[in-house]
Amino acid sequence: MVTKRTGRPRGRPRNPPPSKPPRPRGRPKFSSIRDDPDRFEIALLDAMLALRWGSERTCATAIVTTMLAAEVDSPRVRADGYVVTSWQWIGGRAATIEGRVSTLRKERHAYQSKTDLHWRTAMSAAYRVAMTSPEKAQAEHLTLRLARIAGEEGELPRLRRMIDARFFGYFSLQAKSLERV
Repeated sequence: MVTKRTGRPRGRPRNPPPSKPPRPRGRPKFSSIRDDPDRFEIALLDAMLALRWGSERTCATAIVTTMLAAEVDSPRVRADGYVVTSWQWIGGRAATIEGRVSTLRKERHAYQSKTDLHWRTAMSAAYRVAMTSPEKAQAEHLTLRLARIAGEEGELPRLRRMIDARFFGYFSLQAKSLERV
């Protein structure tokens, strides 16, 4: 004998949905570029792109390589003008260089608010001055002012190291040196 239909679906009733959403995974999202630990690499990437030293991917790869690897031998210039160096992996937060490059490029495009762009413009200008100013005293003075505008006086030692390295001949290499060999 068959029972009367009730109108409910067959089988066991479904469990109710969870009351709160699951915890977010991955790296936390920052509300401002000033909270992001990669903010200086983003500003350096902006500076390199403004100087037209290569594509976004090429410049990001150069930055990430210097973050995750150490130079083993001194650079040598090939006959065609490219600079060849040897690097050794020193580790870091990224599993691969390509993954870190991708993350850096995404973060660069994520920070587009007015205050973030103001900070990025000031720090990018500080890096550009450090990399291209014709006189050391002028470079130190302008980078100090630009870092103060961005509110990043703590970044001055790194900028001074860049200026010292540049005026001792290390950054006098051609822009071709940032391209893939």
